[in-house]
Amino acid sequence: MVLRSSKSFFRFKENISVKKPSPLPIMQKDQITALFDSVSDSVYYMDKTSKELVFNQPLSIQLGYTSSKKRPLHKYFEKKSSPDFDKYLESAFEGNTQIRFMNGKHKDGSMVTLQTSFIPHFKNEMVMGVFIIFKNISQVEKVKTDLQVSNLALKLAETSANLGTFEYNYEDDSFIGSPITYEFLHIKDINEIKNISSHVQTIMDPEDFDTIVGKFTSGEKRNELITLRYKINSKDGDKIYKSVANIQYKEERPYLLTGIIQDITKEVQTQRELQEKEQYLKNIYNNLSMGLWCYDMESSELVFASKGLETIYEIPLQKFYDKPDISNDYIHPDDVDKVQNARDRLSRGERIELTYRINLEGNQEKWLHEETIPIKNEMGDIIQCLGALYDITPQKNLEHEIDYLSKHDDLTGLPNRREFERIFAYWAKKESFTLMSVDIDRFKYINETLGLEIGDEVLVEVGKKLSRLVKQDGLVFQFGSDEYIILLDTTPLKSNQLAKEIIKTLEIPFNIQGYDIYLTVSIGISFYPTDGKTSSEILQRANIALNMVKRNGKNNFKIYSSTKNISTFKKYKLEKDMRTALCEEQFELYYQPRIDSYNGNLEGAEALLRWNHPEWGLISPGLFIPMAVESGFIIELSEYVIEKACQQIDSWRNEGLPVRPVSVNISPRSLMKENFIEVLTQNMHDYNIKGEWLELEITEDTLLTKEPYLIEIFSKLKEMEISIAIDDFGTGYTSFTQLKEFDIDIIKIDKSFIKNCGGDSYKDNQIISSMIHLAHGLGIQVVAEGVEEAHQYAFLKQKECDQIQGYYFSKPLPAKEYEYYLHKGGLRPKSQIKLTFEKNRRQFYRMEFPYPLLGAFSIVEFYNERVVIGKSKVLIENISIGGLKFITKLQLPVNPEIRLRFNFKLFGKDYSLDGKIVWKDEVKPEIFQYGVQFYIDEPMRDELADTMNKLYVYKKNNKPIPESNFIDTEAVIYLNREHQKTK
Repeated sequence: MVLRSSKSFFRFKENISVKKPSPLPIMQKDQITALFDSVSDSVYYMDKTSKELVFNQPLSIQLGYTSSKKRPLHKYFEKKSSPDFDKYLESAFEGNTQIRFMNGKHKDGSMVTLQTSFIPHFKNEMVMGVFIIFKNISQVEKVKTDLQVSNLALKLAETSANLGTFEYNYEDDSFIGSPITYEFLHIKDINEIKNISSHVQTIMDPEDFDTIVGKFTSGEKRNELITLRYKINSKDGDKIYKSVANIQYKEERPYLLTGIIQDITKEVQTQRELQEKEQYLKNIYNNLSMGLWCYDMESSELVFASKGLETIYEIPLQKFYDKPDISNDYIHPDDVDKVQNARDRLSRGERIELTYRINLEGNQEKWLHEETIPIKNEMGDIIQCLGALYDITPQKNLEHEIDYLSKHDDLTGLPNRREFERIFAYWAKKESFTLMSVDIDRFKYINETLGLEIGDEVLVEVGKKLSRLVKQDGLVFQFGSDEYIILLDTTPLKSNQLAKEIIKTLEIPFNIQGYDIYLTVSIGISFYPTDGKTSSEILQRANIALNMVKRNGKNNFKIYSSTKNISTFKKYKLEKDMRTALCEEQFELYYQPRIDSYNGNLEGAEALLRWNHPEWGLISPGLFIPMAVESGFIIELSEYVIEKACQQIDSWRNEGLPVRPVSVNISPRSLMKENFIEVLTQNMHDYNIKGEWLELEITEDTLLTKEPYLIEIFSKLKEMEISIAIDDFGTGYTSFTQLKEFDIDIIKIDKSFIKNCGGDSYKDNQIISSMIHLAHGLGIQVVAEGVEEAHQYAFLKQKECDQIQGYYFSKPLPAKEYEYYLHKGGLRPKSQIKLTFEKNRRQFYRMEFPYPLLGAFSIVEFYNERVVIGKSKVLIENISIGGLKFITKLQLPVNPEIRLRFNFKLFGKDYSLDGKIVWKDEVKPEIFQYGVQFYIDEPMRDELADTMNKLYVYKKNNKPIPESNFIDTEAVIYLNREHQKTK
């Protein structure tokens, strides 16, 4: 095979001057015209006289002008070419033959390239004239220029695309290639390659070489492109090339092979890396729990689907390729519309995100979360959809579980307070329904004696029994540990019957872990909307009724009554006024002296807070302190007491009075406040108070909370030289070990022990004796609270109790009265405390009853406002036509703005008389005696006078008074007993 180098020649012709050509034969004009008729060029003859002779089409025709209009030849050229025309013509007359390229001006304004030949006409060696031939070569020049541009573009394309071209001629066995082709084939000089096939065979992979030879010689694909890939060895490693070639045939035989060659090593490597990455991603996708997919909109085919879909739907992955919309067959019927709406939005080019359910075989339900995005082309048309599908069934199950736990008690599984509020809002749309508050009596005792585990089982069993009893008539809820709330969609009569059935059923013993457990329950009932329209109102009413059951012996049920008694009414008023009272300085400190039991010296006092209410008078702390604790207001009150106590001590010192320690009651809540020590220290600093002048009284329950923190607080108090006293000692769970551990200074024995000491109660005497003995052994002082009788004082003095506090020496006193004893330095005891009755308080004769008369009273008018409240029991001790005297544990003000109504029965007749309190006296701690003046007219006064005359006769004859509610018990004893029942 002969090889020839391929070279492209694109040369522009240079101007050529030819002198003295061979003389032209002399021809006649017609002969010359006939000669040039077949020529498309314009042929002119010009003699020495500049006469022009045209032998064929004039030049004007080539330049777009009409043949009728004649112009001098030089006028057809652009200005800079016109002088040259005359110069060339003159040279021709001198015998010089010339070929020049000149620019003619076309009629449309464009330039036309004219090859102009100047040929002298000789005769007898003389130039007779000049033939001028004009040839339009503009198209030829354009082709040449285009060819040059194409050649340059081809070279640039070959270089930039790293593309080589080649041509092989089968007939003369020649091979021509571009420089890039030679570079690819390791050819430095084509002339040195004698046999191209042998050369290629040495550098190409053998299998690839055989394939190429077969393709180029088989003749299978005529006039079709042949695409081949092959490897060529290189010092930089194997290179991969791609060739696209075409074989041309002549007379059924191949004669020319043309093609291109391209280095695709990087592309192949990149493709391989992409394939590896694609496989890597597929491995990731196929091992993810989610399902990924790609759907092609144009072909309506699934392009890709990960194995996550197979896991989610539990069907072979191939089914998704066979039927791309197969997932629609599994959508839960209730979610079909939601999914379809999302698909519609997707078709409009919106990204969708939704959660729905699918149903699989075996009624298995799964929750799926789908996110799908549309892929658009430049025209905005959707060409593909990419989606991700997550199985969120575990999360949904967890959500349901969390939601269930948030709405149900984790022990009994009953709906809780949160669910109650939701359901109540729904039930409030009903006309009416019943609410029951059920509380297990003495449940705390079960936990303490049998343990929390058995207590929990009791709660579960009670919940089950309540649910069975309620059945379809309502719902049972669990509030707190031992409190159940029942909503009933029944009549009040059926609710009462159910309450009785609940009490009866729960009285049957529960056998739990071998224990027979006997239960009783208390039930309060309220009705919607009669007793309130909000959940809090209905619950509050039911709990009021429940508490009344608790106070009256438990194991029963009670329906809430909208009427309140005097105690409830008073509490309601005080709760509203408490915070205002602090701002208006209505609170006042009273001081109850503490006396040395041996010599009667004043050792100090307990600061007791009193409330001087503008309407209710002096309020006992036993009434408002529990309210303050419940509302959290106790913290502010404690800080107020500390400040006022420090202020008062400072005042006494400035007045020159001897300073005695003042003890202040501190609630656990106040003690646990982070800034308690800071507040205490600041007040002591502001009023220059020494630590030894202050004592802090805490309850036993305080020692049971946050023990490490308490030790830290007590340690700081000790550093400040402040004494710590345990109030109401013996009523809680404090041990003497704790007294030692907390380094307590004083214990104050509760008055419940003192009440029976010094008499016939051997046990109480022994308990008190032991307390005093053990406390002294630990270096702790002992104070006896509530000492009211001489024999109590004598017993305590004998047992060497350190200090005495109680009415036997003094009731709590205002600061000014207490100052008298500070100055005096001691107190003398009273022989005893008796019920005292002031003489001549009434202008009318009064009838003393042989026994207290049991009646009832209520408030009917409060500051000119009519009120309707329930009645409270009262013991009437005497009566006249002008008023009466009664005794009660209720603390009431002497206030003419409060109108009372008294109801009682004498001789079978019911009386209802209105009056006002005109005097009061505290005859025992928290027992008060009142005098009342009636508001009655003359007819009622006369009727009452008749009754009193009748009473006088019966009393004089020592006859029992018939049809009257007298009690045969001493008033104080009766009142204390009744008070215990309500606790």
